[in-house]
Amino acid sequence: MTDAPMPTEAHDIDSKLAQLQEAQQGRLNEIAQADPVWAHLAGQIEALRWAQTEGSKNGSNQKVGKT
Repeated sequence: MTDAPMPTEAHDIDSKLAQLQEAQQGRLNEIAQADPVWAHLAGQIEALRWAQTEGSKNGSNQKVGKT
């Protein structure tokens, strides 16, 4: 565990989360370029992320009831 100061404001936390997500995406892209299996997995991860965030704006991730 590090002794890094914890962000106290919501803006600080949102900013840090955005930085971490960007770094994670960059690392996935690096790995994907070296291995086709990881490239496929990176695509699946990105699709799931989209479905969790952007997908809700167009109804694509809404639950479907039984008919």
